[in-house]
Formats: sequence, C-alpha cells, structure tokens
Amino acid sequence: MPRFKNALAFRIEPSWNPDFDAAQQQLDGLRFVPCGPSQESSTGWVPPRGAEHGLLLESVGGQWLLEYMIESKTLPASVIRRKVDERCAQIEAQTGRAPGKKEKKQIKEDVTQELLPLAFTRHARVAVWIDPQARRLTLDTSNQARADAVVTALVQGLDGFAVAAFHTQVEPASAM
Repeated sequence: MPRFKNALAFRIEPSWNPDFDAAQQQLDGLRFVPCGPSQESSTGWVPPRGAEHGLLLESVGGQWLLEYMIESKTLPASVIRRKVDERCAQIEAQTGRAPGKKEKKQIKEDVTQELLPLAFTRHARVAVWIDPQARRLTLDTSNQARADAVVTALVQGLDGFAVAAFHTQVEPASAM
C-alpha cells in the first residue's frame, strides 16, 4: 500500500461515471513500457503494489489506487558539449571552416542520439488515490509538472474523466 509523503488534491467533475471494470480495461492499454535505446522518456501505468503483471487499478474499501511511472534518460550537458566541440574541431581541421549555427545544432542532435543508449535512466513513481464517492483525486507529488502529466494521462485514459482545483475561502498557507 503506498504511503503518501506529499499530496496534491483535485476535485473530480460530476460528469465522470466511475466504473471500476471499464477503468481497468482503459488503463490496461496504457501500461508502462521502458524506454527504448534511442527514446528519451517513457510514461505509463504500473501495478500499485509493484507485482509483476498485476492489476493496474486496485480497489481497497471502495478507494481506487494506481501508480504512474515516469522514466527519463539523462545525459550530462558537459558530455554533450565536449562531444560537439570535438566534432566541430574535426570538421574545422578537415574542411578549414568552422561549422555554422545550424550545422552545430544538427551535430548536437546527432551526438545526443548516439549517446542516449549509454545514458543513465531515472525513474519517478507517482501514487494516485481516487475516491469515487467523494469525487476526489489525490497525487503523491509536490512537483506540478509531474502532477500535470498524471492528470493528463488520467483524462486521456479514462472516458469522461475531468478534474478541477479546489477553491477555498482562505488560502491553505494562511490557514496553517
């Protein structure tokens, strides 16, 4: 069972009709697949309890649990810059001219594609809790970009799913 260290909460719009079996089928087509050798990132749903080939959506006491996986490959900018500089120096030595801005950009893209299979991969998991009766969505992240990615994946994956931010009379920071 995931433990939330952070919480971003959203209100689920009333237009969504929560159907567990339909949601399970819809999310099954959006399973996480690891990055390929030349792919910079990959996202998708994984079983919330980590069981291999388990259910992507679990219901515990009427509460739905999911987990979203984000995998990205990172290449240090200094490594790319060094390789680009080496290639530019080779071109200048062979042709007697320095590569232009457009050519340098192409060299940088080529170097990035060549180095991607050797890049380190980073994984980020975002636990998702859906309360269908209270119409509440809670995400275990403090990163707004990750939250946006998860909400977008839910909206695209579940028919009729839509969320809105909570509006309060007093700002939560002031109330605390």
